[in-house]
Amino acid sequence: MNPAVLPLHLGGLHPYEQLMVILLAFGPLLLLAVTVWVARKRDQEDDVE
Repeated sequence: MNPAVLPLHLGGLHPYEQLMVILLAFGPLLLLAVTVWVARKRDQEDDVE
């Protein structure tokens, strides 16, 4: 079997699989954004004092 045809053979993703792909793709970026936001907020509070 040609390896390029394999993804087509597997068919579409189930809804929970689509959710997992989205979480794996964008989850780390969202976590990084929240971490940067919290760190900046903490730094701004330290500068005020």
